[in-house]
Amino acid sequence: KDFPSSKVDSAIAAYTLACLVEAFGVMLSVLVQTPVALIVSAITLGGTFMALSALGFRLARTMVGGSQGRAIALMTAAFGVGQTAGPVAAGFLYDRSGDLYAASMLAGAALVIAAGLTIVSGLVERAGKPA
Repeated sequence: KDFPSSKVDSAIAAYTLACLVEAFGVMLSVLVQTPVALIVSAITLGGTFMALSALGFRLARTMVGGSQGRAIALMTAAFGVGQTAGPVAAGFLYDRSGDLYAASMLAGAALVIAAGLTIVSGLVERAGKPA
């Protein structure tokens, strides 16, 4: 069963915000090297990591018409791609630069892009449903 529109909108807003907060934490970890900044980075990154997974599964269910099995399959495949490509890209960037700055900025940018794609998918979903 599809979620009511307001619940979908709330989930999209929460997922988008979590992506942006996590992006902030990832980028902060390499931009500012003070103890306070590192603590803030740890909190914003760690505090959103599990939320993104839970919210992502909820949104995936709505996008595939409520099918729990299909949502889990799609999300597991997407996570698998990220878990494979992310470390390869980070390793490549680390080998070239000798630090994690570029890799962390790329990860933060990917999260900002994910937030944007989430907003776009919500707009497309809304446009496809009668008011």
